[in-house]
Amino acid sequence: MLGGAVFVLGKDNLSYKAISGAIALHLPLFQMLITLAILCPLFFFMGVAPFHFWLVDTATHHHLPVATYFGLIPLPAMWSVFFKLHTNFFSLQYEHLSSLYFAFGLLSIILGVIGANASRFLRKIFASVTLYQTGVILLILSILKTQLPEVCFVYLELYFFVLLGIYICFYGFKINNEYPNNLNMLKGVKSARPYISAAFVLLVFVLSGLPPMAYFIAQFFMLAEIVKFPMIVYIVLFGLLALLPVYLKIIQTVSFLPREKSFDRVDFGIYVYVLLHLSILMLLMFKPQILMLQRTIFSDMG
Repeated sequence: MLGGAVFVLGKDNLSYKAISGAIALHLPLFQMLITLAILCPLFFFMGVAPFHFWLVDTATHHHLPVATYFGLIPLPAMWSVFFKLHTNFFSLQYEHLSSLYFAFGLLSIILGVIGANASRFLRKIFASVTLYQTGVILLILSILKTQLPEVCFVYLELYFFVLLGIYICFYGFKINNEYPNNLNMLKGVKSARPYISAAFVLLVFVLSGLPPMAYFIAQFFMLAEIVKFPMIVYIVLFGLLALLPVYLKIIQTVSFLPREKSFDRVDFGIYVYVLLHLSILMLLMFKPQILMLQRTIFSDMG
């Protein structure tokens, strides 16, 4: 599909700004077909439901460094491509894409919440949370307000930064030279790795959207932009509340259940990375205006 769209547009019309002029030369129906031929493969690469199974399987069944790569490197890159196309190209089809964004976004939220609550695999839980966040962004972009892509870009960037901190903590929970994937294997890890466990629990609290962390601030500004669309606000907040039992289950397992495993010695570098990560989050909490600087990055990216 993507190759066919590139062939129709021609090799001289592949820049983000040139695509809009090239597609305008075609009939409206053909314009929509070209748009879908680009959008559907992009949704697959981004792990949007129902194309998300490859992402969940990669996060669950592969070695932790592989799962870290697929969870934190390709997705932000694909989202950057999506935001560029949304701003420079998809604007010609906004009226039709609004319903498409809403449908895929709602499906991603539903499957993300269900997948997170139904799983005991630690990395699969956070892959499902990523699916939920994907649905939130698509649902909000379905409103098609001009400033929403910038706000969503900042929110998504901060989410992947928090997720990076969680994956760093995973590296501190090694058992017999293996990285645990099942949540039950982390029972009582707080007694063996108190500092990394505390950082892990704090990052889980951040994902739950509780104030006054920077993640809550970004989420607040994003929802404030769509306050005139209460149905979408309710869907987003309902999904967030539905994820709270998952976060509480993780916190209970790590902090309050008796330890059953002996954990390996943690490399000193893990402590350095965790400390640096939390320091940046604290800075963003006290200086949230730094987040607004990302709008300049978004403008340059467009």
